[in-house]
Amino acid sequence: MLSLLIIDDDTEFRESLRQPLQNDYKLRFAASRDEALAALATPPDAVLLDLRLSGTEERDGLDVLRTLRRQMPHVPVVIVTGQADVEIAVECMSEGASSFLQKRPGMLGEIKLRLNEALKHVLILNRNEQLERKLRRFDPGLLVGSSQAMQKLRKRIQKLANYPNKKVILVRGERGTGKELIVESFHRLGLRRNKPFVPVDVRQTPEDLLPSVLFGSEKGSFTGADERSIGMLEQANNGILFLDEIGNMNPAAQDMLLRFLQEFKIVRIGSKQAAHPISLDVQVIAATNANLEQMQQDGQFREDLYDRLERDVIQVPPLRDRMEDIPELIEHFLQMLREQGSNLKLAPNLLGWLMRYDWPGNVRQLENSLGAASTEAEERDNIICCEDFPARVRTSLAGVSASTISSSSDPSETNLAEETGSVLQLNPLTTGFSIDREKSHLELLYIRQALEEADGVSAAATSLGYNNRHQPSRRCEIIFKKFPDLKPDFPDLCEQFNI
Repeated sequence: MLSLLIIDDDTEFRESLRQPLQNDYKLRFAASRDEALAALATPPDAVLLDLRLSGTEERDGLDVLRTLRRQMPHVPVVIVTGQADVEIAVECMSEGASSFLQKRPGMLGEIKLRLNEALKHVLILNRNEQLERKLRRFDPGLLVGSSQAMQKLRKRIQKLANYPNKKVILVRGERGTGKELIVESFHRLGLRRNKPFVPVDVRQTPEDLLPSVLFGSEKGSFTGADERSIGMLEQANNGILFLDEIGNMNPAAQDMLLRFLQEFKIVRIGSKQAAHPISLDVQVIAATNANLEQMQQDGQFREDLYDRLERDVIQVPPLRDRMEDIPELIEHFLQMLREQGSNLKLAPNLLGWLMRYDWPGNVRQLENSLGAASTEAEERDNIICCEDFPARVRTSLAGVSASTISSSSDPSETNLAEETGSVLQLNPLTTGFSIDREKSHLELLYIRQALEEADGVSAAATSLGYNNRHQPSRRCEIIFKKFPDLKPDFPDLCEQFNI
């Protein structure tokens, strides 16, 4: 429940708000400037503020407002005062108050409305900031995976990102496939890399506010519009607007978006200049995991908007269609954990087990599951095992029989089979990858890690379970001869062993 701090020295007024607001907010009260400043030690979600506190002049209330704006710039403040001085109202608004109300009988409904509108705007800002932080944490150079599906995806991004006339792009993919990362890569690789990048989370934006969030609004265009608001489209001018989860867009917003995509001109909500729209140069990238075709057939998504979005599509493959990327993804996530101070390793038999699961939550589920497993492993011996993974993953594989990887006829290759032990058997005809190649890739990762952590080749060979110090070099030679395409991924090993 959101918390509301009511700052007013009028006991009767405070109590008149308690009953009607206590079901919507966790209420706290302050009757003076000092009490208010002390109460701010626990940040509220919103503030209802009187300007005259304990019979003083308006300055006490203004001091509290300035403190709030300085310490908590995103907390909305609704001024409710018995004074109707225009100069004071203007000063409050210039200091960052969300709205200014004069006390009068029967004003409870307006107080509720102003608080609701102010909090909606704050929630939008917070959610979009969270989305921006989420996007910034990705390194767009790390679209992890060397599978054919990922190579095709990279080429598609590079192609569309550098076509100046591609103004509308649709990124499609299941939940957890990394659509945000694709969009961020598009921005960093494209012609607008140094221009604005403005994300909007459509699913989290209240339906009634989405048009004004996108197109902006003029002062007085609706209740709570106390000043002109510049919409996200204008903020993205010359750059990119990212509409995340466009499948959640309501019909009214769909109509307005379609009109914009036809002319790339906007009119702010409530504008009296409809005959003189604002022309914008914006590239719109939309992302969704929804079945837009079905939504269009069901009348939930405009057919003409669907047709406009479908012209240039980036399809992000699910993880089950690029299972050969799992070893690289796991190593990437482990490296991220190591950079945070962890010293985690995989149990020898783990990779085959993980590659048997179809990962319905895709890369996000793999990352989250590995993170959960790492927590369990860190409390034990830093070796991540099957039993460390969430129950959902373990249960899905509980009935699958395991088979032991047969050893190679080459005696020098038997070590990996012995070390890997019992793993879940994969059918390369249905999964589309070579288990032998993935075993080899994993062994190279183990060799690299052992060499980085051990004091010399002999110590590394011992930690790997090899019989002598020459086996790491011999194993690398055999693997690179059999799978030469792996060499570019391990230049350090090629250089160390002169391969």
